[in-house]
Amino acid sequence: MRITRPEKKSQIEVEATRFTPLELSEVSAFWLWESHRGNKKALALCHALMMETLERRFDSAFGVTRSEEERQARLTERMDVSREEFEALAESMAEPDILREHVSRLEAQVRRLGEEPLQLPAPED
Repeated sequence: MRITRPEKKSQIEVEATRFTPLELSEVSAFWLWESHRGNKKALALCHALMMETLERRFDSAFGVTRSEEERQARLTERMDVSREEFEALAESMAEPDILREHVSRLEAQVRRLGEEPLQLPAPED
């Protein structure tokens, strides 16, 4: 693979394909925003990369040596586990939203019937 980079941030050519590079801060902001918007793959990626970053810092602080292949394998494993965990979490968090929606619909039905939700009915004469 041949990569050439011009002096300015304009374009990079990789085997006859050109693209405009982004700053690392732009790329990380994009993936963080995507995870904030609910993109489960982006959330798994952000989580796995945070874990890798912390692991690298801890390894450095405590003199642990790992090969790049081992780090890549650990990152891939973390992304798979994180994706599964976040999917399960999303399902469990959806239940309260569904319940709130049901309550809102029931309250609307009560109002259409001329009553106020959560109020005792007026005594009949």
